[in-house]
This record gives sequence, C-alpha cells and structure tokens, in this order.
Amino acid sequence: MQITERKIEELIPYERNAKTHGERQLQELAKSIQRYGFRSPVLIDKDGTIIAGHGRVEAAKRAGLSAVPCVCYDDMTPEEVREYRIADNWLAEMDSGWDLTTLDLELSELDFGELDLRLDFHSLTDGLMANGEVDEDYANFVDKFKPRYANFVDKFKPRLTTDDCMTPPEVYKTIRDWAVSEYGWEGRSVIRPFYPGGDYERFAYPENCVVIDNPPFSILSEIVRWYEERRISYFLFAPMQTLFNTAAGNAHYVVTKCDIVYENGAKVNTGFVCSEGAKIKIAGSLTRLVEKVRRTEDNSFEKYDYPVSVVTAARLVKYANSWLDYEFDECEFVKSLDSQKAEGKGLYGGGFFVPEKAVEEVAEKAAEKAAEKAAEKAVKWELSARERAIVDRLNAQYETRQVSRYGRRKEEEGGQATC
Repeated sequence: MQITERKIEELIPYERNAKTHGERQLQELAKSIQRYGFRSPVLIDKDGTIIAGHGRVEAAKRAGLSAVPCVCYDDMTPEEVREYRIADNWLAEMDSGWDLTTLDLELSELDFGELDLRLDFHSLTDGLMANGEVDEDYANFVDKFKPRYANFVDKFKPRLTTDDCMTPPEVYKTIRDWAVSEYGWEGRSVIRPFYPGGDYERFAYPENCVVIDNPPFSILSEIVRWYEERRISYFLFAPMQTLFNTAAGNAHYVVTKCDIVYENGAKVNTGFVCSEGAKIKIAGSLTRLVEKVRRTEDNSFEKYDYPVSVVTAARLVKYANSWLDYEFDECEFVKSLDSQKAEGKGLYGGGFFVPEKAVEEVAEKAAEKAAEKAAEKAVKWELSARERAIVDRLNAQYETRQVSRYGRRKEEEGGQATC
C-alpha cells in the first residue's frame, strides 16, 4: 500500500454515495484533523474517484487543507468497489455503541486541565442517547463530566504555532515555481510530505524527486540532516530569525523578506534552506514575487551592531527586500564572537563570516536595486499637451520674475545688472 498526497480539487466524489454527513459532524471532524492531523488516508480508484473517505475530504476542506493523503486501489472491479463502499459505512455502524463503565474509566484518566482535546464533549455524549431519549445512566454520566469539561472549553480555540502552518496556495505556488526555475528542477517530481499529521520518514519518495514544503520548524534541523543523509533534494521553509542555525550552518540558505501569514493565522518572517546552490543566497527576486501575491508588513528584528564581515539572516533581509539577488560562496559559520562569549551571548539565529569586500558590493548593488524598486513601484502620470503648455507658461513667468528680481537687487546695491 503506497500513500501519496493528492490535491483535494483533483478528487472526484462518487455521485451516488449513499452515506450522508451533517454539517455538525463535518465541523467536528475538521477540529479533529486540525488537532491530530489527517491520520486515515482516503481510498480512491485509478481515476481519482473516492471509494471511502467522502466525509474526511469535506472536513479537510473546512480544516483548511488543500491536499490529503490517499491510497489508490486499482485491483478491484466496479462491482467490488460498489460493494466495499457500502460495506465500509454499514459495518462501522452495525451493532455499535458505548460501554459507559469503560468510557467513564477512560475519561477519568484524562487530565482535563492539561489535555488539548479539540473534540466537542457534548458531541461525544450525544452518542450515548438511547433511542433518541436521554436515559438515567446517560444523564448521570453527563452531569459527572460537565463541570470538568467547562474548565478546558477555551482550549478548543486553535493555537497559532509554526508546526502546523499550512502555506496559502497562491504563496506556495509562487515559491515552488521560483525554486524549480532557480535550481533547474524542471521535469522532476515536486512533493509535499508535510501535510498535518504526516510522517515524512515513512513517506514514499519517488526517484529523483524534490521536496518543496513547509515542515515543522521545531525539528527543521533534524529534517534537513535526514534528507542530506539520503541525498533527497529539498527546498524547505524556515524561520528567518534562526535561519543560519538550521543544521548548524551545514545547509544552503536563501534569505528573503517574506512575512508570510499562514492559513492558521500565524505570521512568520520566512526564509528557506536548500540542498544545493550558493551557501548563502539573497533572493530579492523571490521577495518581489511573494510581495505580489501576499502583501506584508515591514518588520525589523535586528538588535545588535556586528562588524561588516559578520552577517546574520536579519542583516541580510534588508537586501532581499530591495529585490537584490546575490550569492556568498566564501563564508564560515559562527554561533558566537569571541567578544560575546565572555558575556554568555551569541549571534541570535547564527551567522557567517564573509569577505568585507563582498558586503560592500552587496550594499552598493542593493542601493541601486532599491532605487529601481522605488521607481518601478511608483505610479507615473504624464502631462497632456494642454497641461505641458500651462507648465511651460509658468516656467517662463518664473524665469522673467527671477531676472527682474536680480536686476532690482543689483540697482539697490549700486551695481550694474547683468544676466
């Protein structure tokens, strides 16, 4: 069984699917997906028609996913697919129910003060009704847990973390297309193994593929090392402030000014780590492209004044923001300057020693690019022939008045006016 990620828009719902899903159920499924990830792959046939998983796909849309893991079965006849589709839904409900004693024990061992349970408790207990009417056992059960439920209901609100960021589709496409062109990856399979809840280590990587994705930032260095060991090409999103610390300087780094607002609302000043190319690349052209699809605010987070020969990702961001492209190849990673070690300080996010001449060249080129950027972004309006005539007349009047003033001043000074 091979699990592959498929865009939701490519999946075809079975037009005669007999299983229905209410909006309340879909919303609860969406909460579960946001909390625990998309854990059960959708079953599809060779044409992309859904065999099982209609409800999960609809819930994934509500959870903000653009793609889901799928398993394709092409060894079943149309009749077998039809039978399986009905059996999959029917058998899940046949003679099912709740053992209240066991459920009571299970919930009793959960810490409602610490547990980030995104499922609605009332939705869970709704399933304990007998024939649509609340029985005594059910009422006692709900009364027991309702106070504890109220203590953690606020935790149902989604958290803005960097480990479950889904990149807006238009932003991802822009970045993917730029990377493919920049590194000559045309014709290679581009894959995204970091869907929420996905396991990148067990993902089926096609031969000669390239990973372009937004991974969990908290384990980014671990991910980079894993790909490097397996010689898998990658272009991964990374937090800009700590960019150079990723894999302790043993990757390739792309500096941009991309303050991306992710689908969960988290805003992260984003850079990239790559498996190839220059050691450090200022990618102003990528900054420019992302600006066009997602306007961002200009934030600065640099706090220290370092020597010219020491660069951090924060210092280079301003050059990317001027739309400059520049590559550093002669550089050496540094976590802390000798002068900082005595005070227990270091370069936040890591840095590199680079040639001073290179930094001077970058500054000069960036100034030129900044001027070009300002000129390009300015809205230019031209004068009509009528308006040009007005301005020319005003210019002539101004010149005449200046000559007149000059003459009067010379006469007052007792000299001879000349012009």
